[in-house]
Amino acid sequence: MRQPTHPPSLPPLPPLLYPLSNRAIDREVFLSEADKLRGEFQSNAHLAPESGRVKALVREAQEKLLTHSHPDKYILPWMPGGTLFMRNPPLPFDVVFAGHVPEGLHEEPINIDLTPVVKGEKGDGRVLVDSANKAYF
Repeated sequence: MRQPTHPPSLPPLPPLLYPLSNRAIDREVFLSEADKLRGEFQSNAHLAPESGRVKALVREAQEKLLTHSHPDKYILPWMPGGTLFMRNPPLPFDVVFAGHVPEGLHEEPINIDLTPVVKGEKGDGRVLVDSANKAYF
């Protein structure tokens, strides 16, 4: 199996291109800036991951990534603030069957993104929606 060449705290190159793609107005601009970013990345590939220089580069890259990130990040359609968020959620069985739910039929709990709750995966079904950061916990 091939091992990554970047330190574990630094994401691989493609995630670093996402903020760039949000800002680039033209494909040519994006490609030239991506080449510059790749050059910076590759010029330090020979350094040992534990060296102090790498730690400084990682810190600088994280600061640069923070300054270049889009102020209003992309919202997945089914997440809080998205266009499909809680659109057409399943009706409760009490409503569907007018208060007479057939025996043996029970409602499966769903997450806020309308996926089924997997036991032990996401807690007890209670969710905190952080609208400012467009996330849920």
